Amino acid sequence: MKIEYTHQYSEIEGLQSEKTVTYLMETLNEGVKLTVTLMKGKIINKESCVCRSIDCQRGMNILKFLYENSVEINNWFDVLNNCDVEFNLV
Repeated sequence: MKIEYTHQYSEIEGLQSEKTVTYLMETLNEGVKLTVTLMKGKIINKESCVCRSIDCQRGMNILKFLYENSVEINNWFDVLNNCDVEFNLV
């Protein structure tokens, strides 16, 4: 199973630059893979992890939380830690 949510932000002069943030969940044999990708102009920053301690439903809930709360790429591992999710970076 693969689920993806995408936020597109427009440029607001002096307040916000144009960017796209994508939240992706994929189910694997070894667990749930979560990926957050930030695209800002030509720069792409992507972080992924495999969570072996959660099932697909928990992964979908976390993915939806990340998306609905516009969690940035530099903060999403904190959310996993706060939810007591064990994960390995990939």
